[in-house]
Amino acid sequence: MLETAPDGILLIDREGHIELCNPSAASLFCYAAEEMRGLPLTRLMILKAPPGSGQWQADVGAAQELMVKLVYR
Repeated sequence: MLETAPDGILLIDREGHIELCNPSAASLFCYAAEEMRGLPLTRLMILKAPPGSGQWQADVGAAQELMVKLVYR
């Protein structure tokens, strides 16, 4: 069912890394499903601040908090 779902589905671990993705999610992000395994979810996010800046770290932290709320509610 996961493999044939038309919607992109990602399974994220507690550290924010992709454990599993279906073909629709891989296609959405222009990756092969195997390539996505182990990537940090933040790799797929568009953040406005430059990497390494204080604002970038705050944005990543906020994104990770949101992920936890979505996954563990």
